Formats: sequence, structure tokens, C-alpha cells
Amino acid sequence: MGIESWTAARSQGRVRIRKQLWYRGPVHRQDIAEALELSLPAVTTVINEFIQNGTALEQKPDTGEKRLGRKATMVDINPRARLFIGAEMRKDSRRVCLTDYRGTILQALEDTASYPAYADNIRALQRLLQQLEREPGYAPEAVHSVGVAVPGVIDTEHGVLSAHAMYGWYDCAVADDIRRLTGWTLPIVVENDACARAFGTRMLHRERMAQVSRFAYLFIARGLSCPLVPCMPADVGNPLGIGELGYMVVRAEDALSSDRIAGHVSDLAGERAIMDRCHQLMREGRAPMLLDICGGCARPTIPQILEAQARGEETVRQTLTAAFRYLAIALANVCNLVQPELIFVDSRLFNTPQNQEVLVRTVRKFLVPSHNNEPAFEFIASDVRNGARCAALCAIRRELDQYEEA
Repeated sequence: MGIESWTAARSQGRVRIRKQLWYRGPVHRQDIAEALELSLPAVTTVINEFIQNGTALEQKPDTGEKRLGRKATMVDINPRARLFIGAEMRKDSRRVCLTDYRGTILQALEDTASYPAYADNIRALQRLLQQLEREPGYAPEAVHSVGVAVPGVIDTEHGVLSAHAMYGWYDCAVADDIRRLTGWTLPIVVENDACARAFGTRMLHRERMAQVSRFAYLFIARGLSCPLVPCMPADVGNPLGIGELGYMVVRAEDALSSDRIAGHVSDLAGERAIMDRCHQLMREGRAPMLLDICGGCARPTIPQILEAQARGEETVRQTLTAAFRYLAIALANVCNLVQPELIFVDSRLFNTPQNQEVLVRTVRKFLVPSHNNEPAFEFIASDVRNGARCAALCAIRRELDQYEEA
């Protein structure tokens, strides 16, 4: 083997060992050696280098575990080894956070002004990022890279938002614009918002996901996305397709009888569709509780709609149930086609056990009869910082794939 080939093989080995530390830590050196089919001395040498440069930490021996000879110590990624910045940019909000190497949020900021134009939005994000630099705990020399989550079709290789038709944003050089506006030279990873949340959630649930080979991530905001993501024991694969569940046709009569886009899940079960339908109920005098909650005929928000449901507004409950039915049909189609083992649901519509039960029960009605076709469901607790945090985890994911020389 030539010097270049030997160096490349050594670098790849370091990447694989570091991923084992991140996804499986705290872990014994012997377990890493067995998982990667490497010699224990080779693994020990690399881990000792990681400990010396601060990438890894050695933990105290586990006094409760019985092993022959000297107690083996466990090793783990050092959460303080690096800092990462995460940002989520949407038309009506921007959120940023600073995290450690494990994705724990250290600082978080938000701006909820609406900027329909991309140029105004990216400048607002710049101001928020530069405000983050002044927050306690920010150490520029420790920040490794930035992750940015944006809705739409993303060219991840070049950090470009190729298209977001609903916003009217096309060919937006997000990564280059952030560098130009901030003056930063940091690596910047740009990812679709739903995919970013899927990657981040897999990483945050590393122990739970160790036995899962593929999962789906349902994200509902203005639109609906559901990327399918393969998993490895110490890694996360790229999504299969762009996951645009909102464009799935679930009411063919609408799609075939109209010259415009119609009959799609987003037309029937997206947040915008639900708000439009409830607004119509208010104008028709069929949702008095919701009208009272809104203080007039203004277009209701999702929290106001959920409050009306909680108060017992029957027409609102029926509207939500109908929307959930169309959503369940689309999810069942996904399950019948590719059989994800687990579905994460990230939506404020499903913050209540009542709505969660309706969705799961309705999905099961449309599944192919089979003893092993039923996925598990896990509902993500609502947190406005989740998108930014998962964007930072995308930056961590990219960093874990990079070669690190001793």
C-alpha cells in the first residue's frame, strides 16, 4: 500500500471511530473494535489521540460491570470540543441557536417578523446571527460550522435553495449570502427543513434508533413533508426522495376536474387548508366559540383552532377529523409502499392525545393487513427551537463525515 493509500485508510478509520463515539458513546474501546472489525490496539491509539486533542473524554470505570482484569474505562465524545450554529429560516420567522457537540442548546434567539421577500429575510437572519455572536458562551474560535434549514427544494452540494413555489423563492444562494453578509468563512450546510428535522431527530434519539433500519418523518407547517430516511448503527443515510407528501393526490375527483393543482394532501390537510376552512365556518356563523376566541372574523390561527376544539366546538372538531382522515390516507400509502418501522410526527396539530389517537387509529384502517406492516408512532413535543437545533445537528453530521488528522 502506498503512502497516500495508507493515509486515506487511516483517516477513514478515524472517521469511523469518531462516529462510533458520537452515536454509541459512552462505549468501551473493545466494543468499537468489534463493531468496526479493527484491532484493539489500533482503536486505542486513535481514541488516545482524540482524548489528547479534546475530541473525546474518558469516563470512570463502571464498578457495577464484571470484567476480568483491570476495569475497562468507557469513552465518549466531548460535548465541549466544538460549538455549532443552527438556523431555521421561514417567511414568517427566523430562529438561531448555539449548540455543543451533542446538539444541546446553549443559546437561542428568534425573530417572528414576516418578510415575504427572500432578500429581506436573509438580511434579518444575518442580524440574528450577528446578535448570537454577542451572547454569553459564544466563542468564535470554538465554532466549527453552521447548519441552515429552509423549506423547499435544496441543492445541498452548493448550499442553494433551488425552489420554494409557495414563497416565490428561486435560485437563492443561501450559504454564499450568509458568508457575504456576515463575513464568516465557516463551513455552511443548507438542508431542507423537514430533512434537517429528520436527521436531527435520528441523532438526538441515537439509542432509540440503534435498532431501526428506516423511519419516516412527518412535518406539517404551511405544507406537508414526509422524508423516508435509512439508518445505520452509527450513521444516518440520505433521504429517499424529497418527501413532498403534500403533493400526493388523495381526492382524484378534484385533481381530474380542475385545471389547477387540486386534490392534494396539502389542499385538504395542511395548516393553511384547516385555517381557511375554519375561517369559512366563522363567516357562516357555524363556529361561535372560535369566533369568540378570535375576537372577530379575523382568520384563525392553529392555536386558536385547537382551543376551540378543546372547548367542544363540534364544527371545528369535524373539520380537524376530516383533515386527519386525508392525512392518514397519505401516510397509509407511504406505509404500504415502503414500510417504515417508525413514524415521527412533528406538528402542533398533534399536541393532544385526542388528535394523536385519531391519526394513529385512522392510519391503521388503511394499512395492508399484515402482522408486521404496522409502524410505531412517536410524536415530537412542540418546541419552536427544534428546527434550528436540528440544523445545527446537520452541521454536526457533516463534520462527523470529515477526515480529522492527528
